[in-house]
Amino acid sequence: MSVVRKISMMVGFSTILIGCQLEEGLNTDQERHGTDRDSDFNREEVSQDQKDDSRNESDIVFDSEDQTSNHQRNREVDVDPDNEDQSEDEEKEGAGHEDESESRRVEVMPDQTFELGSDQDDIRIVQEQLIEVGYQLEVDSVFGIDTQRAIYHFQKEHEHLSNDGIYGSETRAALEEALENKVEIDTNGFAEIQLPHEQKREEDHSEAEIDSVYSENVAEEALFEGMVFVGSMLNVRETPDAGAEKVGRLKNGAHVFALKENGNWTFVYSNDATGWVANPYIKEIPYDSTQKQTVSNPNDLLVLVNKKYQLPNDYEPEDLVIPDVPFPFKGTPERKYLREEAAKALEELFEASQEAGVELYATSGYRSFATQKEIFSRNVSRLGFEIASQTSAFPSESEHQTGLAMDVTSSEVNFSLTTSFGDTKEGKWVEENAHKFGYIIRYQPGKEDITGYTYEPWHLRYIGKKAAKEIDERGITLEEYLN
Repeated sequence: MSVVRKISMMVGFSTILIGCQLEEGLNTDQERHGTDRDSDFNREEVSQDQKDDSRNESDIVFDSEDQTSNHQRNREVDVDPDNEDQSEDEEKEGAGHEDESESRRVEVMPDQTFELGSDQDDIRIVQEQLIEVGYQLEVDSVFGIDTQRAIYHFQKEHEHLSNDGIYGSETRAALEEALENKVEIDTNGFAEIQLPHEQKREEDHSEAEIDSVYSENVAEEALFEGMVFVGSMLNVRETPDAGAEKVGRLKNGAHVFALKENGNWTFVYSNDATGWVANPYIKEIPYDSTQKQTVSNPNDLLVLVNKKYQLPNDYEPEDLVIPDVPFPFKGTPERKYLREEAAKALEELFEASQEAGVELYATSGYRSFATQKEIFSRNVSRLGFEIASQTSAFPSESEHQTGLAMDVTSSEVNFSLTTSFGDTKEGKWVEENAHKFGYIIRYQPGKEDITGYTYEPWHLRYIGKKAAKEIDERGITLEEYLN
């Protein structure tokens, strides 16, 4: 073989090898960048979210349905993007990183200025590095109130920095230095720290206005009760002007009391924020808080929660666990949870059903106030308040928040929540046997005028065997039993 031919073959083989390496590197790079979140984009006044939900949705999202996605992309109008929870996979991945190595992941800090309401993908880097130095934050690429508090607290820990809660060049340099030196910040109490605009808000409001807004009789003083409809979050401003300082934000579905109006603006009070909001995003609802009572026994197994008796907004059971029963989905979302006693009873019910050749699936248990608020507001925007109220619960009026209710389904109805479940073998077995394990079908047909809701053969409520047996024998509702 000639020398020339040997050289040609060697060059050809090297070219192929280099090409393969380049292609492999390109694919690896594509895989790495494929996991990056798309950057959001802004508009001046209101944000609209885009749900990422692969499941098919029916025209009505029932009270028991949890079709809310944990990942949204937002646009802003007179509204800020919502702060969504990290997916469970992301949380697990983050926890894994901490266990794998004590070394810190230091990315190039963005050389930009971010303030409350900023919404850019690079904010993710700032949030991740704040976490590295000790702050507990949600990584969502939104410079929300929690991120601002962290920046403000960090600035107060460094005397040479301006205490304005704005991420700029000086704060960037100090944060980079802290990361390089592996400094751990004492972050105790940072979540409660009062921001400059909050201090200014207290100073600027007149005494008469504060008395009116925070009166215990706010429901009686209100012009009307309303609900926020914006897609994600609505800016609350200090004065009735789009250029006025933001003093808070209201999530989509927030319940508000309208106290006064000024042109296209309404001064509202809510548990989350108080101030001026743009009229187009507040809708009056036929709801009267003066006719509602907050229960004093939310932990009682027989607690009555309906359209008259409400749970405290912040109520969350302390003994939530995941029952060992089949679910038609993976992961550990909140809807898998039940209070411990109810969970054990559900396990017994499922075991008995399997022995009878009946295959049930649990699909929606505990639901927080925030989740219920989003579900209900979506129903109202689709169907109107009156129809939505017949099929789903107003926030704080849902039995799911008690941790004592679980929706069940079967493959016969394609794991959906539908009245036809009551006609299936599984539905009939549940109706005949649920009381033996302390459960009742909470919303029976023909009892709508008592319970306030249409028939839901899938909605099981745990109340204990004694009460469940009597309710089953007498054919009555929980309301009738307690009265």
